Amino acid sequence: ILSGWILVLIGCHNNAHLRTQKILEKKESVISVSGVLPIGGINDSYSIDDENGILGMRGELSYIKGFGNYELGPYAGFGLSDLDDPGFILGFDYKNYINISSSRPIKFGAQLELNSSEYGQIFHIKPSLITITNQKKAGYFGIHGLLYNGSLKPRRFDVYNYSSLGFGFTLGTEYISSKLSIQAQTDLSIVNNAFRIKGDSNFLNYDPGDDYYLLVGLSAGVNFFNVPEGRNKFFEPMPVPNYKK
Repeated sequence: ILSGWILVLIGCHNNAHLRTQKILEKKESVISVSGVLPIGGINDSYSIDDENGILGMRGELSYIKGFGNYELGPYAGFGLSDLDDPGFILGFDYKNYINISSSRPIKFGAQLELNSSEYGQIFHIKPSLITITNQKKAGYFGIHGLLYNGSLKPRRFDVYNYSSLGFGFTLGTEYISSKLSIQAQTDLSIVNNAFRIKGDSNFLNYDPGDDYYLLVGLSAGVNFFNVPEGRNKFFEPMPVPNYKK
C-alpha cells in the first residue's frame, strides 16, 4: 500500500531551483547545495507521461557570484526520471537586481538547463521574479514560468518530441548568518504536457487532453557565502600605536 501511494504522489517533472535570495555584494560568491522532491505534474492514466526525460527528483550544486547589480553562475546536478532512470543536469543562473534602494527589492532572471538521460536531452527555461531576503526578512515570495522542450527516444517508440508549459508561485524562507543560510521553499505550478510521436511516415500528435496538472516542488538546502575581503577590514583591530619620539 505504501509503495502505491509513493507512485501516485511523486512526479517526474520539476519546477524548483533553490538559490539564496540574499543580494550578493560585488565579488561575493555563494555555493548552494539543495534537494528537490516533486509531487504531481503527470496523469497516471497516460503511460507515456512518465517518460518525459525531465529529472524531477534531484540534487543540485551551484556556484553564483555577485557583480554589483546582478549575479550569475553555473550549476550541476543528478536526478531521476520516472523514479528509476538516472540522468545529469547542467545549467546556468542569471538574476538582475531591481529596485535595490526600495524597501522590497526583487531578483529577476532565469535558469537555463539541459537534462540528459537515457531517453535523450530536454532543454528547460525557468524565468522568475522573486523578492529578496536579509537577516531581518526571512520570508520571500514570487512568480515563475516553465518551458521544457526536447526530442526523446524511449523504449516503446522510435522518437517523439515532448514539450511542457507552465506557470506558478514560489514561497520560501531563508535564515541568514554571516557565513551561511538555511533555506526551505515550496513551488506551486500548473503545467500542460504535449507529445508528437514519430510514426513510420509522419508525426502523430499525442496530447493527453488539454488538462492542466498541479505540480508541487518541495526544496531544502544550505548556502555557503564567501564574503569579499574588503568588507571585513572595517572589523579588524586597529594597529598597535607607535610611541617613537
